[in-house]
Amino acid sequence: MKSLQQLSEQLRGICRVSFNEPLSGYTSFRTGGPADCLLIPETAQRIPEIIREINKTGVPLTVS
Repeated sequence: MKSLQQLSEQLRGICRVSFNEPLSGYTSFRTGGPADCLLIPETAQRIPEIIREINKTGVPLTVS
């Protein structure tokens, strides 16, 4: 299984990658702790590609 760091290097250029990013800035009630790794796609069309790459690694994925 790849590490989050390896995965983030692979996905740079198709999404923004942040570690320990507080999720409170992304919720309407301003709640949420830090995400281990937050990925924000450059475009909506990149989402399937990102999900495919993550699924290959075995890294757990939560989409919200």
